[in-house]
Amino acid sequence: MLLSRLSVKKRRWQEIFNAFIGLFISGYLAFYTLYTVYDSYDFEEVTDTYLVVPLWMVQSPMAIGSLFLFIAIVDNSLDLLAGKTPGYIANEEVLSSEQAE
Repeated sequence: MLLSRLSVKKRRWQEIFNAFIGLFISGYLAFYTLYTVYDSYDFEEVTDTYLVVPLWMVQSPMAIGSLFLFIAIVDNSLDLLAGKTPGYIANEEVLSSEQAE
């Protein structure tokens, strides 16, 4: 809501700033979830329940999801830096134009 009230130039710089903060946070998340999966695999850890499952198998979906999030943010950041309209802004504009009708 705040971004929609900014001028075009200020909004662009704010979007770039937000993208880099998102890159940092999602990169940190992806790195450490992947590291945790590797660590669990390396030490052959298992779950603490009746059904003994290797812990890396349980942790893998979180690591894969965080990696996909990081890739999506990288893609949108590159679009921003290239001067293109990122997908999330294009979808926002489509939704707002549909609501106006």
